[in-house]
Amino acid sequence: MERKQTFLALSLLFLLLFMSMSPMVQPFASDSDAAAASGRATTTWSGTVSLTSDYFVNVQDELLITSCTSVVMSPGIRIYVDGRLTIQGTSTCPVVLSSSSTTGDHEGIQFNTSSNGRGSTVNHLHIEDAIYGMTLYGSNPILNNVTIFNPDRVGIDMFGSSSPVIRDLHVEQAGRNVPFQNDWRYGIGLSVGDGSTPIVQGAYFTDHLLRGLNLWGASGGLYRYFLIENISLSLLGEGAGVWF
Repeated sequence: MERKQTFLALSLLFLLLFMSMSPMVQPFASDSDAAAASGRATTTWSGTVSLTSDYFVNVQDELLITSCTSVVMSPGIRIYVDGRLTIQGTSTCPVVLSSSSTTGDHEGIQFNTSSNGRGSTVNHLHIEDAIYGMTLYGSNPILNNVTIFNPDRVGIDMFGSSSPVIRDLHVEQAGRNVPFQNDWRYGIGLSVGDGSTPIVQGAYFTDHLLRGLNLWGASGGLYRYFLIENISLSLLGEGAGVWF
């Protein structure tokens, strides 16, 4: 009898020690706990968002903009993407970026080199009254159904070996409302430079001051299904549908 009790006590002691060192049931980790552990944060915009200063998406973070969102930006303001940008517009309810002023334009979205490979995806975005619609430095977002109305200088501007995939790009009236400038670089729909190699499947450029597609700086890429019409000229630059 004493031998059985001693054996039972030792068994219970061993079991308690085992459970303290190796818990049989692990605690459940929520998505927020996982995000906190990885240091990544997701910010979501919806409804109407007013920006009066530059906005930065840090390298480990994501900015998520839901369909029907209106982002109203003060003149000269830009969204800088070092991490991931996800825009979830739809054909019936796009995301709209516009200017809060009738006398000054915002500067759109800039993808920096650190955003390369981080999975930025833009669907059904309208950009209105911007100096630059989008600027890319060594980045590769996926851009689907982007429409840019009245960009002053360039609709989409690429540098630093950028390699985005662009489907169904629409740019209207580039440079039409810009007063005389001391340089030629305004009124361009899509400028691909500095070794960039985008894949562009479907683009429509109309009523531009200078050029529809501007290729420079040992750039290449794949371009299909383009329609370019009503390109005029600038006093300081030679107008062309496609310049390379």
